[in-house]
Amino acid sequence: MALPRQDAQWLSARWSDGVLLKRDVLSTVERGRFRGESGEVDAVLRRLDEVPWWSF
Repeated sequence: MALPRQDAQWLSARWSDGVLLKRDVLSTVERGRFRGESGEVDAVLRRLDEVPWWSF
């Protein structure tokens, strides 16, 4: 269950890594900065694209 290449590139160009908050077999949660049209903001990113196939 991977992100489409275009979406992954768009997100990685705007996301700045910060702190890893949680990692388990179901997801990874990171705190960082997201750069949008109105500037940078604090944000939380929950990654579900690396979830094992057997969990859904």
